[in-house]
Amino acid sequence: FKPEDHSEAGTRNEPSVVVIVLIVLFVCLIIFLILVILRIKGYLGGRETVDE
Repeated sequence: FKPEDHSEAGTRNEPSVVVIVLIVLFVCLIIFLILVILRIKGYLGGRETVDE
């Protein structure tokens, strides 16, 4: 019965890594969206001030 617990711990390790990767991707997505929003706001707000 003990070997089964050991294999359970091994399988538990994989989902945790997947969850970490998903969290990292989610955070990157949020940062990307924030940057896009800021860039759009910068375009709309600073479009008239920048003469290039």
